[in-house]
Amino acid sequence: MRTLARTIIAAAIALGLTSPAAGDAVADFYKGRTVSIIVGYPPASGYTIYAQLLAKYLADHIPGRPNVVVQNMPGAGGIKAANYVYTVAPKDGTALGTFSVGALIDELFGTSTTSFDTGKFGWVGNMDESVGTCVVKAATGVRKFEDLLEKEVLFGGTGPAGGVTQAALALTRLYGARIKLIKGYPGAQDVVVAMDRGEVHGVCGISIAVLKSRLAHQIKSGELVPIIQDSAKPHPELPGVPSVYDFAKSDDERQVLDLLFGWRVLGRPIAAPPGVPAERLAALRKAFIDAMHDKRFVADAAKAQLDIAPASGEAVASLVARLFSQSKDTVKRAADAVRN
Repeated sequence: MRTLARTIIAAAIALGLTSPAAGDAVADFYKGRTVSIIVGYPPASGYTIYAQLLAKYLADHIPGRPNVVVQNMPGAGGIKAANYVYTVAPKDGTALGTFSVGALIDELFGTSTTSFDTGKFGWVGNMDESVGTCVVKAATGVRKFEDLLEKEVLFGGTGPAGGVTQAALALTRLYGARIKLIKGYPGAQDVVVAMDRGEVHGVCGISIAVLKSRLAHQIKSGELVPIIQDSAKPHPELPGVPSVYDFAKSDDERQVLDLLFGWRVLGRPIAAPPGVPAERLAALRKAFIDAMHDKRFVADAAKAQLDIAPASGEAVASLVARLFSQSKDTVKRAADAVRN
């Protein structure tokens, strides 16, 4: 995905994203306006942290230098915000959204009510290649994933479409993990707080960024134990922690895992509604990449211990198209693993 992103970016620079006249028109449009980034999760979420950092620098790279603000619209694991961005938000380039692609895959599974065609979003870019991790309180006696096959543990979940919920369900139904899932928390951060209170003792789908920030002390002290992660390749921050792909028994099963976990490579995607004028979408895509490489942005991300692995809007659109072109049998097997 990174190679594809670099190729597209280089071609865009070589050819020129817009003509001077189109660039002037874009600048004239954005001057004095406000661009909103709609976050599909609560204010304490990782998505909000990333969106706020992007908003701080994105305006400097959009022609006309509009004001950029962040608005939270939590609900249904991000689907409320996705529905809003697709159907209600202005389609003139002044509204963007960020939400889990996992929530959008529910459209493919037929397990949620959506009002959009995921492939028609105007994908602006992706901020990070996320890796999801299941962590368990050491006090449960669980030290590795195999222990969870023998011992029942209370895990926290969000809405039916949330990655936190679906990761736990998939591990239960594909591999027999004895997870008793308590659903209904607004977001992953709320599940973490519930763990602090002792309401639940485990959670899945927690990103590396959260492990390195909010949970760093508990991981270092051994109070929390990472037991499995969902990257298809070993992650340097998780030495010795197995991948869900390590337990796959066939290529067909790996394709199912791609639909359940592979989308997490799009850890912090940014989308525009369908129908945004082409020259404005091109300007937003260029502004996004320029902001990702802004030295001030990079320094602030490092200071906040946020992982950044940007990809272009074109690369995101390509990956979404691939995920949504899987066979009906693969889609059904994946959907059955996360149906509530």
